[in-house]
Amino acid sequence: MLALMIVAAASQPPAQAQAAPHFCETYLGKKPVYADFAAIVAKLASVTRGKFEKTSEFELRLGAVRRTLPAKAIFRVDRVRFPISYDADTEKLSYDMAAYGLAESYNWMSARLAYGDQGGSIPQSAVDGMSFNIRTFTAKSGSYLGSNAFGATRRVQKRELTSWLLHDPSLEEEGNATFSGSFTPSDAKKLSRAPAALIVDLQKALAFSTLATTQIPTDANLLDEKTRFQVLIGTVECAFLLDESGAINDWWDLEEVRKK
Repeated sequence: MLALMIVAAASQPPAQAQAAPHFCETYLGKKPVYADFAAIVAKLASVTRGKFEKTSEFELRLGAVRRTLPAKAIFRVDRVRFPISYDADTEKLSYDMAAYGLAESYNWMSARLAYGDQGGSIPQSAVDGMSFNIRTFTAKSGSYLGSNAFGATRRVQKRELTSWLLHDPSLEEEGNATFSGSFTPSDAKKLSRAPAALIVDLQKALAFSTLATTQIPTDANLLDEKTRFQVLIGTVECAFLLDESGAINDWWDLEEVRKK
């Protein structure tokens, strides 16, 4: 009898192994614990390469700082725009990477050039890529009456901003993706208001802080703007949309815009 039972058990087809969920998918339904962007940038940016320092020596010091940080960090995105297209007849909603905080390319260029003007440098491999605006806020604003060498006066609007910028060199600079799906009007409205979040691999991250100054003439005034860029260079692994409770309800792994 025992022999027959063993044969019968052996004849059963093997159970099908279930595919493991995607790394990003494991966050669905969870409320993220957000990392302190400014604190992480400050730690990494404190390590600068000396003029006579070897690459290996610099990497050793930078690696020691990286090991004090979590391997991955999640940042909430203060999205400044979310252009969406909704067709009420077909109930189709389309949107692009601006939903996840995609920044205009001139933000990264302004930060990179200002950092270079102040004597800083980043690896050539990190020059290109895609940037995300984590948060921009006004630190100070006001106005004053300015004059030139000929005595002409003009009202000058003065503004000081702080911009938290996340740059991923592994993403295609001109790459973008359009997303679409079927939604009820109420769900479409909720999605358009949904905040976003990004999870970033910090194991090879770099950071710098720099000040960029621009003067922009307007019809009546001159805008004198200074932006303190705090920049984190790392790999964005997942992009999330959150529901009204703050839990993750949608994910994307960015592979379709990753450099091949």
